[in-house]
Formats: sequence, structure tokens, C-alpha cells
Amino acid sequence: MANNNENIRSEERRKPNVMNIIFGVIMIVIYVGMGVLLLCTQFFANVITIDWIRYLLGSVFIVYGFWRAYRQFRNNIN
Repeated sequence: MANNNENIRSEERRKPNVMNIIFGVIMIVIYVGMGVLLLCTQFFANVITIDWIRYLLGSVFIVYGFWRAYRQFRNNIN
């Protein structure tokens, strides 16, 4: 009986609540959007004047945004 209660409690701890899901999705949009802004526009041209650094940072933001999306959806499906 005690083992069954422990399993139920551990499952409840693993389930993310709605606010964590919403926050995760917002952060995915922010990371990918920031990467697209860095790669495709001159929005940050005055701040980051060296183009290859801007392209590198944009690529890293996009890759990290997709990595977060993969983790977010993998954890919420199970």
C-alpha cells in the first residue's frame, strides 16, 4: 500500500503545471525570435558590429530554442 502511494506522489511531482508549460513555450518563442532577429535583420547591427559574431549568436539562439522545444514537448507527452 505504501509503495502505491509513493508511485502516485512521484507521478504528481513529474507533471508540470500549466504555468510552467506556458513559460516554456514563451521562452522558446523568445529564443527562436531573437535568433531570427540576429540573423535576418539589421535590428542589432549597431549593438553587435561584427557580422560573424551576430550570425554565431543568432544560430546558437535558434538551436537552443529548438533544443528547449524538444525537451518541453518530450517532457509533456510522457
